[in-house]
Amino acid sequence: SDLSEKTNGSYFIPSTTRHIHHGTIDRVWPGVEGGVELSIVQRDGELLLIDRLTTIDDPVHAVLGFLDMGMRTCVFPSKAVREERRKENTKATQNEIQFEPMTTKDSLKVGLKLLVAFQVTDPRRMLKILRMGDVESHVENLAGSD
Repeated sequence: SDLSEKTNGSYFIPSTTRHIHHGTIDRVWPGVEGGVELSIVQRDGELLLIDRLTTIDDPVHAVLGFLDMGMRTCVFPSKAVREERRKENTKATQNEIQFEPMTTKDSLKVGLKLLVAFQVTDPRRMLKILRMGDVESHVENLAGSD
């Protein structure tokens, strides 16, 4: 939240907000909403992984966001992929949109829903390879590849 903007008609922000930004000062509180997460902060090109309530008063930092460190369970194809399929092929059947198409060893075409559970265990390594917003789409691409 940004203190320079009104929040719900008030200049006050609840103290349990996970990110409060005011000028060059940021207060991050990963996990305050009940999740298992880290705050990702960049300072002079270095990534800082913050796991507790921290106030940062440094003009050369940027809060990049929060990374969920808990177990995540996803059903694929995702809503975004289904919408993309619908736009790309207006003549596709519901089954072609709703399921992952796979071909069996004996050349039989089947449609599957994929349930994938994953957890980030090395956030520093993951952030060297992927952007925070690309994790689920990357897992979906790996899970659905032939």
